[in-house]
Amino acid sequence: MIKSAAIKKGDKIFSGKKHSEIIQKFFEEAGGFDPDDQQGFLTETGAFLNRAEAGKHAYACGQIKESTDYLISEMLVE
Repeated sequence: MIKSAAIKKGDKIFSGKKHSEIIQKFFEEAGGFDPDDQQGFLTETGAFLNRAEAGKHAYACGQIKESTDYLISEMLVE
């Protein structure tokens, strides 16, 4: 299952409920967000998946009802 949204910045992974919340923290704490940072998700085991991988994973786990090629954090918000 997908546990949280995440952004991979170099060797570090930042997580939160939505990507927009993580990006906002970058602006508040680091003065900006680099569009080259990889957006994705963390699984329950801590594995980082890009948006495409996360879409397949969330569908296979039954976490989302429709197959998608590109998962967005709002699809998971209850």
